Amino acid sequence: MSAYDTKSIQEALTICGFSPGKVDGKAGPKTETAIKDFQKAAGVKVDGIVGPLTAPALAKHLGEASVKAAGLKGYFSGSGASAADEI
Repeated sequence: MSAYDTKSIQEALTICGFSPGKVDGKAGPKTETAIKDFQKAAGVKVDGIVGPLTAPALAKHLGEASVKAAGLKGYFSGSGASAADEI
């Protein structure tokens, strides 16, 4: 499936909104489906493998998710008036 650690891939997919099922480090059909769904959404070759095209796309999406998460953290720890105001 990849040169990358399966559990890390599963965690990354979960953060990015592509459910691989249970995060258990086992490369099963749900993980492969989540990788393929991510690849389709990211516009990279759909092959179910986290390789040289998918890994950078996953890293980019993780960065975007982290920015969104940081903004939401500010919203919940701030006034709560508007998430857009906090981002």
